Amino acid sequence: MAVASSVRLRVILGEDSSQRVILRDGVPHSMSELLEEVQRQCNLPGSFRLQFRDPDFDHEFMNLTSPSDIQDKATVKVVFSPSTHVTLYQDGASSDLKSSQWPSVFDVPRFSYDSELKLQHANTAFKEDGTFLSPDPKLKSSILDGLAEEIVKYKLYPTDSDFEEVAKALIKKHPCLKEQGSVTGCSGWKVSLKYKLGNYRTKLRNVGCMEVTVNSLKHKPQGKSSPAYGVKKPRRAEVNYCPSFPVGETAESLERVRVTLLSEGKKKNNDQTLKVLMDKTFALRRHEVIHESPLIADFKTRWPALFRTTEVSECRCQNKYVSDVAAIQQGIDGTVLGIYATRVEGAEVMDHPADVGVVIEGVVVLEDLASVSLAIALLFGLIYAFNLSYPPKFRYTFEVIQKLFLELDANKLSHKVQALKTKLFSELE
Repeated sequence: MAVASSVRLRVILGEDSSQRVILRDGVPHSMSELLEEVQRQCNLPGSFRLQFRDPDFDHEFMNLTSPSDIQDKATVKVVFSPSTHVTLYQDGASSDLKSSQWPSVFDVPRFSYDSELKLQHANTAFKEDGTFLSPDPKLKSSILDGLAEEIVKYKLYPTDSDFEEVAKALIKKHPCLKEQGSVTGCSGWKVSLKYKLGNYRTKLRNVGCMEVTVNSLKHKPQGKSSPAYGVKKPRRAEVNYCPSFPVGETAESLERVRVTLLSEGKKKNNDQTLKVLMDKTFALRRHEVIHESPLIADFKTRWPALFRTTEVSECRCQNKYVSDVAAIQQGIDGTVLGIYATRVEGAEVMDHPADVGVVIEGVVVLEDLASVSLAIALLFGLIYAFNLSYPPKFRYTFEVIQKLFLELDANKLSHKVQALKTKLFSELE
């Protein structure tokens, strides 16, 4: 049977943003397969449809309903569904920004053509007579490289359970790779993946990836030169934990933008300008938070625009609103939290007859809020913005907000939901 020729597509993601997609097996036979491949290669969150330039209508964009309408070097455009919140960082923004949380089901990528061919034959043999494949070094390296490249789209510091999830997904898709004598059938792959990611991070550190260089030995405290000491990494499903500066920008140039922010913040009806400047300076702000752990009072002086309800509600560490006020308030009002004013070490929600607000480190950061549930929702957003730990006494309270109300890392909670609910209510007694 003849092998299908690869097809190249130009995929328009937004204004001044496009990407090449290569369909190595030719155009898929169904729209669902085409959408899945575009989503995988472009790492797109949420749901969307595709449009193509229709030659019957002067090459205007029309909805694509059949893959047969596209051919090699065609241009298609991604149109996101209204419910999908997507921020496409443009205008010279950082190229290492991630766009998705860890997937609920890890999708094993396609490997190189020759590797896929070897695996196809090996899987056929396994189904016929149960023959396992012992991959040669080249094939194993190709598999690990492909998995590593897919993993870092979501995380640079996967957890042990993440590695196990990927290894299990690998042997599920390619059962010929299952290891004999292993309880899980993939413990060796799991170990190999850990080493591969360690080596991959070294490569990224050498090319200046900020999320990795922040943990280099030269940034460790004196006398604490162990590579494992104080590793700074996402802890709560953060995306873009420590991004690089936008292309063409430096700490000095972004500092000038920050100074401009101070003057723009004093003007009325200036929300859109502030939003653009806050987007542009996101990386600088994150570096200050992660590297320096500044006092809230000092940070408020440097970044007063962050302490607005609209800015707190939009946490740029995520590909969605981390402080989805409506979702959090609905969840809070549906539990005893609705009549509970959160008070924790270093941060609290004020609940006085004349005022509801948020206090962190003794500093009033938000006030004149409409309700306690709104204040708790915004406090949650500030915890993300300042990279704060959940207060030990109320850890499960905030985990419920994170994992149940906002579904951040919710896929790792299914077997603990009831236990967390029980602990939450015990905290509030």
